[in-house]
Amino acid sequence: MKKVITLFLMLMMALCLFGCSEKEEEDVPSEPLPATIEAIDQAGRTVIIKKEVERIISLSYPISAALLALGQKDKIVAIEAKADTRPLYQLAAKELIALPSFDADKQVDTDALLKLEPDLVFLDVKQTAAADALLEQGVPAIVVDPKDYDKFIEMIFLAGAVCDVPAKAQELIVYYDKLIDEIVTITDGTARPKVYIGGSSSLLASCTASMHQKQILETASARPVFAALEGNTWTGIAAEQLLQWNPDYIFIPEDAVYTTEDLLNDESLAELSAIQNENIYILPSMIESWSQPSSASILGLYWVAQTLHPEKFEEDRFTGEVNRFYKKYYNIDLENQGS
Repeated sequence: MKKVITLFLMLMMALCLFGCSEKEEEDVPSEPLPATIEAIDQAGRTVIIKKEVERIISLSYPISAALLALGQKDKIVAIEAKADTRPLYQLAAKELIALPSFDADKQVDTDALLKLEPDLVFLDVKQTAAADALLEQGVPAIVVDPKDYDKFIEMIFLAGAVCDVPAKAQELIVYYDKLIDEIVTITDGTARPKVYIGGSSSLLASCTASMHQKQILETASARPVFAALEGNTWTGIAAEQLLQWNPDYIFIPEDAVYTTEDLLNDESLAELSAIQNENIYILPSMIESWSQPSSASILGLYWVAQTLHPEKFEEDRFTGEVNRFYKKYYNIDLENQGS
């Protein structure tokens, strides 16, 4: 789960840290020409940004949350749909809720985006076609795809580079790496229990090998029973497969349509070790989901490690880490909110 810094990101960071290229003309203008940044986004597209970024449209929650952590709140002029349902925005950036919003799960109205005169647009990989259309209109549009931890780290570096806050991006990544190293050190040599994570719609909707949850479990010194399951999204399995895997622990999302009691009372699952030992836990989602690729997923990793290896962790240490994270990166004071 350690970061993989690709060459193109290193080059982008170098551009921002040591000065971006500037076009020169024979007649020197009274004002310096804006710096130019050439970036490669997470769809492999080359995006050229010719001026300072002051107006940002962000239509993907992971990058929106990351932009807040990087101190870019005041630059955002439009946001993804359902912003009013995001507790993070309610607590850290209420002004975002009143901004124009666009449903990135549908075809994006690029004309409406252009009317907002953005300097930069962030879009999910599902909206690559819209990003291309914006580029044709001269608007830099960057595609993000933080499907796993390494891609999430790339996204942070990318945002830091194009928004000209590379130091803040580096600080955030260093924080992640430090906490990961701490967790790996604490859990080193411990038994690695078998763990299964069920989906929101059904216990039999399983994570797959390419998903972020697999990395969380492995870093927390656990064995994800679905590690050989192919696919890049939740995949249906047969009950017989789950019985064959026989996990020691089962984690379920907080918004699951089924409950812990449902599983404990399901006779078809009675032979599972996790059921017999009542090792069923709800994945926390304080303010936001901690198990999806996001700025707060590091807290999900910490929670999983502590849940699986409670003898190795002090509960107060974890609570303190949660409070420090939200205070430092989002200016949310959980201690004084009774959280």
